Amino acid sequence: MKETVYVAVVRFTALAHKLRDQIRTATLNVNIQEERLSAVTRVQQQDQMTGLQNRIGLEMVFRSWWREDPERHRLVSAALINLDRFGELNFRLSTSVGDRVLRAVANYVQQLVTGERGLERVFRRGSDELFVFFGDSGPRTAAGQIEKVRQTIQKTHLDYGGVQYSLTIRAGVTDVRADDDLASLMERLQEV
Repeated sequence: MKETVYVAVVRFTALAHKLRDQIRTATLNVNIQEERLSAVTRVQQQDQMTGLQNRIGLEMVFRSWWREDPERHRLVSAALINLDRFGELNFRLSTSVGDRVLRAVANYVQQLVTGERGLERVFRRGSDELFVFFGDSGPRTAAGQIEKVRQTIQKTHLDYGGVQYSLTIRAGVTDVRADDDLASLMERLQEV
């Protein structure tokens, strides 16, 4: 019985997060279709929980990058990071602990991948997804950075109130192609 409730709560939480992400995507698409992205404020581009830019901020960074390089000659790579078993973490330790863990992971990823050039950016794309933009970097450089993140997170073990928990991530890395839009890039990243 307890396991059935656990599975139901994890599924419900995952569905709630998926619905929230779909609403955010729909809102972004409406702003794009109605050409209202330029009116979006900095606050609307920021994920309140992590302090990272959100999906709207991501869209605006790509639009700006492509406006500055219309022929798309500059190298750009991207990574999509998923925290494994994040719903389970929320259920076992609480959503407030899950939020703190996600904030810590987001801050760590941002510290590790953002360099002096300032061309690397980290975004919160979904409930347990981070997107990393690597300007003027090829996929090998991006993959090396993401591998450092993966190894460090894998070595991290949480102990909260006597409950042990290990984190792992999955990540896809690819180059941004001249004919890409954000949708095709995301599709490819999810397949990698």
